[in-house]
Amino acid sequence: MSKICPFIAVFLSTMLLSACFQMESPEAIPKLKVVKVLPVDSDFPVEPSGMVMHAGVLYVVCDKTDNRIFRLEIGEDRARMWTHLRFRPPARSMDYEGVTIDLAGNFYVVSEYHHRILRVTPAGDAEWYGPNFKTFAEPEGMLRRFNAGLEGITLLDDGSFLLAAEREERGLIRWHPEDGEEASPRALEAMPQTRFTAALAFWRIPDFAGLARDGDRLFALFRNAHLVVELEPDGDLFAESDRAWSYAHVENDPRYAYVEERFGQAEGIAVNGNRVYLIVDNNQGPRLADPEDIRPLLYILEFP
Repeated sequence: MSKICPFIAVFLSTMLLSACFQMESPEAIPKLKVVKVLPVDSDFPVEPSGMVMHAGVLYVVCDKTDNRIFRLEIGEDRARMWTHLRFRPPARSMDYEGVTIDLAGNFYVVSEYHHRILRVTPAGDAEWYGPNFKTFAEPEGMLRRFNAGLEGITLLDDGSFLLAAEREERGLIRWHPEDGEEASPRALEAMPQTRFTAALAFWRIPDFAGLARDGDRLFALFRNAHLVVELEPDGDLFAESDRAWSYAHVENDPRYAYVEERFGQAEGIAVNGNRVYLIVDNNQGPRLADPEDIRPLLYILEFP
């Protein structure tokens, strides 16, 4: 018997696991309302990959910019990224994919390449914070695939961090700094199945591209299905609830879509009240509507 190719095997296993869940058809998923879609200007080409809102201000990290955290200023017809903090990273090729912030103004950035959290103080001092999560996540099936590692981070009420592993397998990790710098996470779990399989193109698998917390509500960016999904408590971790909202109509709109759709996708998420902010990492690729425009886009959306 011929061997099944790895891609088909992953796809079939995902479909079988998802069969255990109540399926939500794309037509049943409400759409996020478009408020504005703005091009993002910057002093040099950027590839936004993570976003957080703090005190009404949006902050952004980029996967190809190792030494800066940016502030996002929203204008009437465009947004603008300004350098908020410069710092010296502890290593090369950081590949930032998510960011959060505490009440004291310290930023916590996840490095996908190094599987770790970087803490950046308001003064611009940067140091590793916590363990290498690959050590603990790999036996559970997470962080095994190159360039498919940590993608999101948020700070919970109890001072613990929730981190998202991107795919193959996607999952969640909860770690508390009071347990010690090298302590194992309090909880971690692979989450390859989803109730929203019907919203996925057949060649895509469930993923997480970002996390956002707004008060006592927690949201995940399900990039491959073009969904914002609300998470609900599930023991020491969280699970997908049945509440999700689609932004596929925005990302696939010819006015906003990119020539290379694999890369022109939302990567960062922030939520504030009824408003959802998504920022696109287009890998400096051009938009369909304007081949000369290689700027990222910011979606400003609202829950229906």
